[in-house]
Amino acid sequence: MEMGGALSSWKTLKSNAIADEAKELEKTAYQTYITDVWSDEGTYLDTCFGIASGLLDAWYNGLDGLEQSVESATNSADSALRSAAKAADTTSDMIAFLKTAAQADVDYAKALEANLGVYQKAWRQGICDGLSPNDPARGLWLTEIAFVSKVGDARNVYMTGLGNASMLYTNTTLDAYAVFNNACWTASDTYYNGMYGASSAYSSTMRSANYMYARAGFEADKSHTLAIFSAAKTEAITNAEADYTIAKSNAAASKTASDSASSALDTLFSHLGNIGSTNGNSYDFNAWLSEASSTSATLTTLKNTEATAKAQRESAGNQQISDLRAFNALTRKNTDAISDLVWHGAMETNSTNAMIMAFGAATTYMTAVKGLQTTYNNSMASAECMFLQTAKNAADTFNKERCCLTGKY
Repeated sequence: MEMGGALSSWKTLKSNAIADEAKELEKTAYQTYITDVWSDEGTYLDTCFGIASGLLDAWYNGLDGLEQSVESATNSADSALRSAAKAADTTSDMIAFLKTAAQADVDYAKALEANLGVYQKAWRQGICDGLSPNDPARGLWLTEIAFVSKVGDARNVYMTGLGNASMLYTNTTLDAYAVFNNACWTASDTYYNGMYGASSAYSSTMRSANYMYARAGFEADKSHTLAIFSAAKTEAITNAEADYTIAKSNAAASKTASDSASSALDTLFSHLGNIGSTNGNSYDFNAWLSEASSTSATLTTLKNTEATAKAQRESAGNQQISDLRAFNALTRKNTDAISDLVWHGAMETNSTNAMIMAFGAATTYMTAVKGLQTTYNNSMASAECMFLQTAKNAADTFNKERCCLTGKY
């Protein structure tokens, strides 16, 4: 009966030790599993972010190259159209035609005047030749013929001078207009090339701003995600380690109690084998029964004490893990909140930087456009002023020459 109680107590303690050891092994396996899972998840996240980073760079590099190609193609097409328009400009042909026409008009007027003088002299000479040498009227006709000849010669000189002055005015004015026309094309080319350069610079800066915003946003999202992941990983692994530590402590305590019970039984059974021995260590059976009763009581007490201690350990362990889980959950929550604030701050900074960059690009572009427009307007005004002044000077020269010729002849 005493042995039955001792064995029952030993069995209970041994079963508890085995169960706690199994729980320790379970927690060890779970801890290893959790560590491996979170490590694999971290590797997966790093791989995903690496791929996403490469795709982001490839996308913006491709977009940058595409927009540059479109801008270059557009500029080439516009330049070709402008070159074609300049080649189709008929100003030089018009000027050459006007010069030829003006010269023809002058030559026609000079020839007409000369022919008129010849005609005036010829019909008078015909009348004079029809008179007899002694005719009193012959002298008058000869005088008139001499006068008409002088007048004709004077008008020829006058018309020649007037024609030359007229052609000088015409040629000077048309040449000035040619210079004005070339100046207009030059100003237009300068304005267009400047606008293309300003537009390209603006587009390039905006593409850089867009990439900077996307890259900074990506890095902020990555940091935010990894911070949340790290907090969750720390929480899970810390909880698993705490579970394992508590289970290991419980298993060690149960094993100590079980080993104590096994040692007591081993001693008792060893003494049973010594009953009737003659080597000086013999035991009386009744004495052994008394020892068995005492061992049974000891093991019963040990079982009850261990049961109480086990309940206390499990209660304390449950409370410990509960408190630790709550603390870890709060830590993770605070870490997530901090990472959220960091993310929002990074995104606000990113947005501000992008806006500043875009505003700077727009300001630079508008300043360049204003400068180009001012330069263009000044060039056109200067060219027009030069043309008008040249035309005025030519007109003044012509009028002076005409007045001089009129007064002289």
